Amino acid sequence: MSTLAWHIFPEISPSLHQPFKISRKSAGMRWLIGFLCLAAPALAQDLDEARVQISYKELRTLLEAASAQWTPPPLECAVLAARYAVQVEGGAITGTAAFDVQTFRDGPHVVPLVGDGLILENVEPKEAVLLAREGFYALALEGKHRASVTLRFGLPLRKDRKGAEWKVNPAVTTTLEASAQSGPLQVEGAVFAGQGKWRLGRDPLVRLALYVPPETQPPSVTLPAVIREATSEMRVVSDGAFFNKMSWRIQHEGPLVWRLALPESNQLVSAKVGGRAASPSRADAKTLEFRLPESSGEETVVELSYTGRVAPFDPVRGDLALNLPATPLLIESLAWQLTLPTAYDTVAAQGNVEFAPAGSSGEVLLRKELCQGESPSVRLFYQKPEATKKP
Repeated sequence: MSTLAWHIFPEISPSLHQPFKISRKSAGMRWLIGFLCLAAPALAQDLDEARVQISYKELRTLLEAASAQWTPPPLECAVLAARYAVQVEGGAITGTAAFDVQTFRDGPHVVPLVGDGLILENVEPKEAVLLAREGFYALALEGKHRASVTLRFGLPLRKDRKGAEWKVNPAVTTTLEASAQSGPLQVEGAVFAGQGKWRLGRDPLVRLALYVPPETQPPSVTLPAVIREATSEMRVVSDGAFFNKMSWRIQHEGPLVWRLALPESNQLVSAKVGGRAASPSRADAKTLEFRLPESSGEETVVELSYTGRVAPFDPVRGDLALNLPATPLLIESLAWQLTLPTAYDTVAAQGNVEFAPAGSSGEVLLRKELCQGESPSVRLFYQKPEATKKP
């Protein structure tokens, strides 16, 4: 038998000096205790998975005994209801805040109501005692009873003039009625109840978001596209064929579809927009369309060259009718340089253009100011110099 067993069962331990004696009662208890001690490690592992079955009556008794030992903390006071009514006028908010308060114990009480960021103007009833404490306006009460108090206050808007906010002590029920001269407003974290009324939850802040109408500005005037300058270099030969090279400096703001009257009888040779080759389209048999990109304050230069044919020159004298393409845009200044065969002199001219001093022989300079929607045209009367000599 082990040493532990000898200490547990001394009655059955052999003795050199006493005879072996053991009582039936003491022997049984010691055997049980010894067994439990030896089996304790094995039983502890099995009890983790063990189940206990008791009657409902025994369970209820245990639960009631446990509940009787827990004591809830004492309730001192509560804000039962808070009602806010505010108006937004100009850059400030004015309104009232009404509170229903209940105290539950004897002695003095301090009940926080609303943040001290509000500017108080009046308190009702007059005998109500209001304190500033820990960032709140608080109501001081004595004893156990219910009280009501109404505060009249003011509050400036935020610097951005788009809203305001103030701290509150959440009540059991909190309502807010708000209106603004500038238009509709929103109360963040609240439920809209209709007709400018809101129901608030447990949020410790009331946050108003105002509608700020955009500043009204007079409509901007869109400047029309204008051709600052147009130039033409036209050369006519004896058989009536001509070649014309033109350019237009167009001032415009946005993208522009520019139209130019050029009949299909004239053969297009080249076209450029802003110095790059372009492919104008035909709006109809007499009209070309150029699509100009949006301008960044600079002018767009359109260049065009084409050929055509008029009546051949008479051997002695005659007249010649010429014209340039028309455009619906206003042309501030047009310079038309016309070169005729050197064998002929211009003796007279008529048309909707003005004559400028001529340069070399056979050259005619024409000008036109403020032209819009019409085709610059001229009729030249010519003759050979020999025809004017007397026999």
